[in-house]
Amino acid sequence: MAIGAAVGAAALAVTTRSAPSQAQARTERDRWDGGASSALVDGALVDATMDARGVTADDASRDRRTRDRAQLVDAAPACPADMVAVRGVYCNEVYEPCERWADNDRDQCLAFIARPHCTGQRVPMSFCMDRYEWPNREGALPSVMVSFVEAESLCAAQGKRLCTEDEWAFACSGEALLPYPYGRERSADSCTIDLFARAPDKRLLHSSDRATSEAEVSRTYMATPSGSRPRCVSPFAVHDMTGNVDEWVRSTADWGQRSGLMGGFWGHVRNRCRAVTRAHGPLFRYYQIGFRCCSDRPAARTRPRGAV
Repeated sequence: MAIGAAVGAAALAVTTRSAPSQAQARTERDRWDGGASSALVDGALVDATMDARGVTADDASRDRRTRDRAQLVDAAPACPADMVAVRGVYCNEVYEPCERWADNDRDQCLAFIARPHCTGQRVPMSFCMDRYEWPNREGALPSVMVSFVEAESLCAAQGKRLCTEDEWAFACSGEALLPYPYGRERSADSCTIDLFARAPDKRLLHSSDRATSEAEVSRTYMATPSGSRPRCVSPFAVHDMTGNVDEWVRSTADWGQRSGLMGGFWGHVRNRCRAVTRAHGPLFRYYQIGFRCCSDRPAARTRPRGAV
């Protein structure tokens, strides 16, 4: 099986906020669902009159102001054929308590509240992203055993780059602030997740003998062909963002490694849109780590909104 190089320890020193108890989650949910026009969020009173997407009137107004500040009409050419355009307003901090936790120690949320709230900054975004995990071909098996440095080089060779942490999160969750690309409830029927991963023999995996290493990768590999899960598609039509293989991103945090991992892999891990692992350095490789590329939108001819 030609599945490339994989480096990374299923490595699960991860970035995670402390999880509220189920009782706390119910209390938080009740504050939102009680019919009042405001709710307590992190100690602040916010408008809780929301539309069907879980967007408050204040949020919608702020979105309009964010777009209006640009005062430009995006006339950028289309993204390359093997990429999709990701464009809209991104929220960099989301309040979304878990309603129902899995009965394990893997920080897996089975269902999030129906109406999340943006508590951070809203930022306009416009970029291109590979439709599939590398090698970015429908039906191909995603490559693994790739380091962050190698992934950067492979993307650059195609005139692309690795995605940033924020770009990846937005492409996965969309403007509806989804915790999973397919919705608000975890689903092993949608994406390749929750398989019983085969633990690698690290001595074989990192053997200097290529045949030995590749044999161990093949033994542990459980990813599915890119695009084979029709429901594992983000609001921007990006495939397999959660599960299948972990994906390298450029961390935007001011702590930890510059290399981050998002999406999780085929095993029992978080597999969420905004969860990030920042514990592994740029030379790290492992049996479940791959990547996909992003690029800036082609240079656009813009004009003031309303101009003829």
